[in-house]
Amino acid sequence: MNSLSKDIKIFQKHLKSGELQRAYKATLCYLQNLRNHLKSKHPKYTISSLNQGNLDVSYFSIITPLLKQYDLKIAIIFNYNSFSFEAWLVGRNKKVTEAYYETFNKRRWPKYKKSEKRQGFYSIMSSELAGEVDLENTTKITGQINKTLNKFIKDIESHLTKEQGN
Repeated sequence: MNSLSKDIKIFQKHLKSGELQRAYKATLCYLQNLRNHLKSKHPKYTISSLNQGNLDVSYFSIITPLLKQYDLKIAIIFNYNSFSFEAWLVGRNKKVTEAYYETFNKRRWPKYKKSEKRQGFYSIMSSELAGEVDLENTTKITGQINKTLNKFIKDIESHLTKEQGN
């Protein structure tokens, strides 16, 4: 493991090239454009502002009218570690997230990844929204994200209404 001093020197070297800044700016710009696209496409959804994060994740959240009734939301995440776009089902707060974790964990979700239960976990389950990240072809990636996100929301809302009916 590198010392902090060595890590900072490596970081500084990469910053001097300008490549990191350009890639980071392009990623954030795309996320903002995606947020605006979803906001115009789904005027009944509440969509938060973009949170830039700390080079771990950048994200914004979506709350549909039905999810709002359950104190749930979908976080649209750009995960820098896996370099992927993901949708995370989360509660309004940790207490809500933990309560719904148990409810959603009882059902089999072959298409979605259940979060591992751990102290301080963030999500209930997640879905990868797009395969390869190609920010030079934003039309294609936005179409793929739209399709996968709509299915994720539909499946979650269907589960919630079925649970309510039982």
